[in-house]
This record gives sequence, structure tokens and C-alpha cells, in this order.
Amino acid sequence: MWQFRVFLLLMSTWGISSIPAHPDPVFSSSEHAHQVLRVRRANSFLEEMRPGSLERECMEEICDFEEAQEIFQNVEDTLAFWIKYFDGDQCSAPPLDHQCDSPCCGHGTCIDGIGSFSCSCDKGWEGKFCQQELRFQDCRVNNGGCLHYCLEESNGRRCACAPGYELADDHMRCKSTVNFPCGKLGRWIEKKRKILKRDTDLEDELEPDPRIVN
Repeated sequence: MWQFRVFLLLMSTWGISSIPAHPDPVFSSSEHAHQVLRVRRANSFLEEMRPGSLERECMEEICDFEEAQEIFQNVEDTLAFWIKYFDGDQCSAPPLDHQCDSPCCGHGTCIDGIGSFSCSCDKGWEGKFCQQELRFQDCRVNNGGCLHYCLEESNGRRCACAPGYELADDHMRCKSTVNFPCGKLGRWIEKKRKILKRDTDLEDELEPDPRIVN
């Protein structure tokens, strides 16, 4: 009798151990997958047929100017976005060698650009960085303080430079942009002229006066 019981016990144990275990699923549920993987695109279905998305085109990926223009649909808004997107906000901090603590020296509004910035000066201030107090309202006195040209305009006078020059930071002086700008001789020409003048002066001193003087 006991032998029969042992036989039944062995058979039941073998039956339980022989049942195959449920295999692990190959694919995870969407809830579990989203905990591990980030959903990359805002509009993943028929992407090229959908309207431009700032998140999809320029945040999740690196976009170019044409893609940004498709999103904003006009040049002004595209440029305003692109200037900061391309190289950051140049107005956030002035360069290390800047002459003021703020981009426009506290006397103007900074306008961000690509690789640089410009300043729109408050009334009474001028210069590239609005660092100089306005002293001339028109061109009547001392050429308006301009080194080259003084131009009368509705909002005041403006300095300009001859070809081959550009305005210096004070927007009054002019600095050359080429090797031989208009009105300026090359160094070797200036040196040659000095030598020629020296030789001419020496000949004038040595040559006797042909006039007869009583």
C-alpha cells in the first residue's frame, strides 16, 4: 500500500516539474517602454506632410534656415529666432575686452546678431556702443565732429567715411580697411617722397644763385 502512495507522489512531482514555464514577453508594453525610451518626435506620422513643428524640426534635431522659415512663415520672425538659435544671444554678455559692463554701456538697446551685436543709442548718446555723449547736433560747427563727411539727416547729423575707410567705434573718426585707401599713400611712396624732397633741398642749397646781385 505504501509503495503505491510513493508511486503516486513521484508521478505528481514529475508532472509539476515538467510543466514548461511561461516565457518572458519579447515586446514590452507601451507604458513600460515610455519609462525607458523617450518619444523622439512630436509628429511621427507622415512627417513631411504635416505643418512644420518647432519642437520636431529645431529642438529634437538641428534645423537649417529653410526649415525654420517653414515654421515661422515670414522672414522677420525667422531671423529673430535664427540669430539666437545659430550662435546664442550675443547681448547676454559683452566680450571680455569690451569697454563697458553692458553691451551698449547703459545708454542704448542691444540688438543681437550672428557673431556680434549692434546698439540703438538713446537720445543724446552715440558711438558703436553708445559710449559717447552727443556733442554735435548738426554739421555747422567743426564739420559736426566728423573726420571725413558730415551728413544732415532728420534725426540729426551722421558721420560717413570715404571709400576704403570705415567708421571707428566713436562713429566720428575713420579707419582704413584696405592697404591703400583713398587719399593715403603707401609707406614706400611716402619714404621715396621724403628722400626725393631731401635731395632736392640739398641741391638747392649747393647750387649757386645765377642772378647777379650788386
